[in-house]
Amino acid sequence: MKRIETSDGTRLGIPMGLNPRRFSSIDTVEIRKSPGIIVSPAGGTEDWYIEKFIEQDGEMVAVGRLLEGERQWNPGEDSPTLLQTLIHGIRALKAAGDPLGGLYLPAIRVLDDGKIFILPPRLEAWIRDNSSDERNHLDRDIWNHPDLKGDDAWSYTLGMIAWMMLTGEDPLRDERDEERRERIRSGTVVSIASRDGRIEPDAVRMIDRALRPGREPRPGLDEWASMLDRWIRDGIHRNIPDDEAAAIAERAGRSGEGSENQLKLRRWMRRSLRKYSLAAAILAGILIFAWAPVRKALEPPVTAGMSPIQVAETYYAAINSQDSGIMEDCLARNVGRSDRQQVDMVYVTTRVRQGYEGLAAPPSASEWLEAGRPVLPEGQWPWGIVEMELKEMPDGRVEADYIFWFPGQAADLRTAEGQRRNDVLSFTEGRRSWEISAISRSIVPSGN
Repeated sequence: MKRIETSDGTRLGIPMGLNPRRFSSIDTVEIRKSPGIIVSPAGGTEDWYIEKFIEQDGEMVAVGRLLEGERQWNPGEDSPTLLQTLIHGIRALKAAGDPLGGLYLPAIRVLDDGKIFILPPRLEAWIRDNSSDERNHLDRDIWNHPDLKGDDAWSYTLGMIAWMMLTGEDPLRDERDEERRERIRSGTVVSIASRDGRIEPDAVRMIDRALRPGREPRPGLDEWASMLDRWIRDGIHRNIPDDEAAAIAERAGRSGEGSENQLKLRRWMRRSLRKYSLAAAILAGILIFAWAPVRKALEPPVTAGMSPIQVAETYYAAINSQDSGIMEDCLARNVGRSDRQQVDMVYVTTRVRQGYEGLAAPPSASEWLEAGRPVLPEGQWPWGIVEMELKEMPDGRVEADYIFWFPGQAADLRTAEGQRRNDVLSFTEGRRSWEISAISRSIVPSGN
């Protein structure tokens, strides 16, 4: 936020972080319908409206009346009166039907006269959601529960702020991203009494209920307001001997050890499961590949007794079903390597993505085409051979004309045509079956 000199005098400007060209695509009418709110310590409120949008230094700025002495709120340094004033602001936003979706710290500003200014909620949400600054998203993640809504969400946020006001630190400061969210969801947050044994027991219970869900519900806004009245009037610390305060802090620290150990065990087991699952998969793969030559030497090929054209039919059917083992039975040594590598790659990639992303196997190209080319999830392509025609040639070779669909062949599947191929297969008669000894492949240009 900054002071802006306009034709109407000095105004308060809120940079929006976008250039005029992008600005032209947003709905400024909706944003202006949601005013900011100025809240006094006594609970009185007044609206702050966006008067206009102007360009300054290549960036669009929302402009409204000047507010003297505004600054960033720092809960680790400011007084509980500001927290009480924030509760008044939350109530005002709820009454207006336009509550903030949790606390975004840069949206809360402190004024010289002790009032707080809450940025226009729709403008704040737009800036936050369209910001590429990682700091903006971290500011929001620090204060908000990833799952809660409504009063429970605000109660959690107020508990986090109270913790920081009393200790000057973030109770989850060593956690980031998904591990932080896991700790928040599980309520594995050490009691604030472990940091300061002199805090009034009622205040400790309030903050613990907000951050460490149990049998009791999270405190509502009325409870928070009542607790803050006592905090401001009487203080929040008891006058007890040092040894008693230390004993309380030690007991509070021990009371959370069970949950902390459970969380650490769960994380260790998760990491170990991933590690050992990967090791088991690698070992299984090694055993499979080590056993494959022995098995192949002992078992007759599936093509035993087939004619060359039947071997060709079996080979292309195996491509469709992604069965590189049957493909190998159809081929002489060192023939068709690129086909087998492609099938293996698609098969393995598909299974990995099914496991980690829940993505389904590639749809059959023939079924997908018959269904009218339905839209597929991102990252999926049809797979397989369609319009196959096999023809025996006078010299014993087999000619195959077909269209092949495979991953990544086209950016837009709605207009893709598949890859039309012409293969000429040569055969040799091995000891136990006919084998494809050469594949001469031509790619037929689209439209021919």
